[in-house]
Amino acid sequence: MWQLDARAVFPPGAYVWPAIFMTGDGCFTGFPVGNVASQEVAAQVQTGAAQASDVAQPAQVNEATSNGSNSPRNGISRTSASRKQRRRLKAANADSVKSSAAEEQLEKAHPALPGLINGPRAQQVATSLPVCPGPVLPESPAEAQQEEVSRSPVNSEGPGQLWPPTPESTPPCSPRFQSFCAFPGVWHVEMPSMILPEPVALPEMPTMQVEDLPDAESQACERMISQLDEDASRAEVMEALWTSAWSMACTPGGTRVVQKALEVADTTERISLAEQLQGHVKEAFASPHANHVLQKCIELIPPDRLHFVLSEMLGHAVAAARHRYGCRVLERLLEHCPSEQTAPLVEEVLAGAPQLCRHTFGNFVVQHVLEHGTVSQKHQIVDVIHADIQRLARHRVASHVVRCALKHSTPEDRQKLVQAIRKDPADLADLAHHHCGSFVVREMRRSDGLHR
Repeated sequence: MWQLDARAVFPPGAYVWPAIFMTGDGCFTGFPVGNVASQEVAAQVQTGAAQASDVAQPAQVNEATSNGSNSPRNGISRTSASRKQRRRLKAANADSVKSSAAEEQLEKAHPALPGLINGPRAQQVATSLPVCPGPVLPESPAEAQQEEVSRSPVNSEGPGQLWPPTPESTPPCSPRFQSFCAFPGVWHVEMPSMILPEPVALPEMPTMQVEDLPDAESQACERMISQLDEDASRAEVMEALWTSAWSMACTPGGTRVVQKALEVADTTERISLAEQLQGHVKEAFASPHANHVLQKCIELIPPDRLHFVLSEMLGHAVAAARHRYGCRVLERLLEHCPSEQTAPLVEEVLAGAPQLCRHTFGNFVVQHVLEHGTVSQKHQIVDVIHADIQRLARHRVASHVVRCALKHSTPEDRQKLVQAIRKDPADLADLAHHHCGSFVVREMRRSDGLHR
């Protein structure tokens, strides 16, 4: 870093930027602030420094010279520790010689710029170059003195005040003000202003989504639904559905029209509409739209006219139970059809009961068998649960099947499950504190209290 010295010589009328600089030995040195009127101030500073160096001489030398001898050695030799003192004095003189030689070498290796250190070079060129490049100097010393008085506060230290200044004399460009500005009248820095383009007004996008815009098909379906509520125009819509019921059942708007037609039609018309699904049952229970039409047919049509639905689902009961929409169709069949008619489908479900109890959608079909099945069908499911009741009672999905079995099974099967749960007190205590098994224990206690 720059090693600036307060004893540097400055030309009359020069302005110096106030700052702090760190010297080579790690100490901070000040820099004159304000206008240097003449070189007399620098001379006074140099004289003061010389006097300070004279005072810093060792006390041993003063004591030796006070005895009337010109040699310090004569005075030191009279003491009891003359040898130690001579060695110390000799070492101090050697250090001073080494330090002066090192300074000379540093001077030769790194020549300083004019006006930044002491020496003849600074005195020779100080009158020709400013100390800091860039300041705008006033035209006359009088103007400089007037501007200095108006810019910096007057104190007892005079224009040679050292850094750091008082808060009142802190320049506006100091980092403590959090903003940059030039010295008024001295440093003039023009910051280029950035011209930003004016914001362009973008056209507003419509907030309505594409799904919210009614298309021609949706509008036509809404008209057909409104016509089905009117007796005068109902026949016209029904005639259109005799040939297009299946195709419309697979569309989002058409499925609502077909379901509405099944609700307002009589039994003969419902059977005619349901027969159009014949041959498409497997596709219907896997469709997100047609499955609702198939469920509506199972709910409204007599079970003896649904033989085509049961025959087409035969062999695909487990696949339908695992399907998101197929499980709903099986549930409607178990709810509205007699057990003799659904027995073939239930046999397929019972064969896959160990896996369906843990399945996300299949567990609902098993629960419907426990609610609407025969006694023998319920007994088979209880046997599956009893074989692995501790694991099923702790399962996130199968625990619902265990609760349903405790609720809808026969008293003998219920007692069988309760004894299996209470067989080990440690397992019962752990099950009661499980986040899924606790509901099973609660249902067990409730059902045990109701049936005693």
